[in-house]
Amino acid sequence: VGDRLLELGLDGSVVELWNLFDQYPHDLGTIRRSTEEPLNFVDHAHANSVTWDPATGDFLIGLPNLASIARIDGTSGELKWVLSGRQGEGDFDWKTPVVDLPHSVQVLEDHHLLIFNRHTTCAEALEVRLNMDTMVAVPVWSHSASPCLTVPFLGQAIRLADGQTLISWSSAGTLDIVTPAGETVWRLELDLGAAFG
Repeated sequence: VGDRLLELGLDGSVVELWNLFDQYPHDLGTIRRSTEEPLNFVDHAHANSVTWDPATGDFLIGLPNLASIARIDGTSGELKWVLSGRQGEGDFDWKTPVVDLPHSVQVLEDHHLLIFNRHTTCAEALEVRLNMDTMVAVPVWSHSASPCLTVPFLGQAIRLADGQTLISWSSAGTLDIVTPAGETVWRLELDLGAAFG
């Protein structure tokens, strides 16, 4: 599931820019298998989001089952770095885990990322500062809904031009706009069973 980054040309050509298995070999002891019908498949990394950074041309890939975000050079396909929520993995150190079941990542200024972490219980939007000299990741802002929202599918956080953050608690059927101080200033809720894509 989501194992390659492909570049599609206007002429219909397809070029493999990056292959997950070059950096993450298939390990039958650590992969997850979905047994829910009709989804009976092996799910290694579950790459489920891709973000293009217009400033560098790089891509950021969300890898929830590996608790990681990978930065891929948009020209060469080289893996530049991995931000992992698992201690001892990836290229950054941290005191507080910064990645857990990520579903979206937005590149902000000054080596900051805005990540939507689904977690297994309360989902959150988390802004992280990456110190590229010391290779340390530090959380600088976070927001969880109150009351807590569980988001087993999708989810996204987007920093708006005015500094506020739009958070889609997708499968919970809720959209919030949150201030830098963490105050929810706008909310839209769908009826039970509905969700935002």
